[in-house]
Amino acid sequence: MADELKRLLRGTATEQDTLGLVAVATGGLSTGDLAHLTREPEWEISDRLRTVTGRSFATRASQATGT
Repeated sequence: MADELKRLLRGTATEQDTLGLVAVATGGLSTGDLAHLTREPEWEISDRLRTVTGRSFATRASQATGT
């Protein structure tokens, strides 16, 4: 995991931004959230999260409450 973190820290601007956003988020961030915050297309964020980069981030089901 330490090697993955180092790789992300030296990665593309989007990888660095994604890492930073996830690190400071107080809750989960969706692919749409990350796309909006990084100003990248949602498909690109989704593709990145399906690669080696994505192994560093845990996924979970949406917990939207409707309130």
